[in-house]
Amino acid sequence: MAAGFERMRTQALALPDWNGPETWICSDLMPGHLSTYSGRLVAVTECDGTGSGEPSEDLTAVWMLLPAYYRPAFRAALAVDDSTWLRS
Repeated sequence: MAAGFERMRTQALALPDWNGPETWICSDLMPGHLSTYSGRLVAVTECDGTGSGEPSEDLTAVWMLLPAYYRPAFRAALAVDDSTWLRS
């Protein structure tokens, strides 16, 4: 596991930095901060991570909220470039 983590870390550090404008983000979108009703999101109950930043910050929710088989469709719907996706 340590070797896999180190490989991922090395690859992540080699990615180009975000060079676009900062966007409005919420980096707190994790399961314990969301409320649903009948399968739909009805509230975000914690927003300490709200502010300006780069788009990959918002994508961290993908890894905490979506099963792996939904991630390709989510990425395609957002038209996220490789570097932004990998930085998330």
